[in-house]
Amino acid sequence: MGGPFDVNVWEGQFPFRRLAGTSLEETSATLSALGFRAAAVASFEALFQEDSYEAEVALSRRCGDLPSEAIVFHHMKIVNIAYNAWERDLDRALEELSIAGVRLCPTFHAYPLDHPAMARLMQRVREAELPVQIMCKMQDWRMQWILRTKDVEVDQVEPFLQRWSDAELILSGLHVSDMRQLAPLLGKCPRLLLDCSRLKGPWRTFEKLAEVMPLERLCFGSLWPINLPDCPL
Repeated sequence: MGGPFDVNVWEGQFPFRRLAGTSLEETSATLSALGFRAAAVASFEALFQEDSYEAEVALSRRCGDLPSEAIVFHHMKIVNIAYNAWERDLDRALEELSIAGVRLCPTFHAYPLDHPAMARLMQRVREAELPVQIMCKMQDWRMQWILRTKDVEVDQVEPFLQRWSDAELILSGLHVSDMRQLAPLLGKCPRLLLDCSRLKGPWRTFEKLAEVMPLERLCFGSLWPINLPDCPL
């Protein structure tokens, strides 16, 4: 990827609190100052709109309009498998946009990982040779009081990984305890990465994780602009 890579970046306004510096230009400046050269980005607008394809088109154009000195943004398309036109939109994106992967947000779109449409999605991304990123947790649910959201718990993730063990996957937003619970499955999922966007204590976290899993299976995700990238980095 040509240098340090942030796998979990968002563009636009998160609806539950006002965030500063959410444009791609501001994100590029923030990440560049920390040494990053590329990032995987998705649109908050696409996440929270039912008919979100125009938001995907707008993000794709903004990525293409950045100056040459900006970091490289890889467009992750939001897919809501609970929306009846998701297959049409994904097909259009594969034909019309330069997408680098698919980002799933079951928390906000209110579907389980064993949803009947999941098999069709996984088959399509496999044919397109794209990775799938699953946002298991984003922000503390108490900050999203207006919605009765429910995080993707690790007990739901385990059977999903057992079924799709050969898929190229990124699990985002897991805590230390979640990663330790999933560690025995890593050997059966050679293309699975875990991002550190919500990796909290305890003290000497990486040493404790290294006891149960190879740290090469971790990747950096800032969850910008909800989180600042400086501290987790």
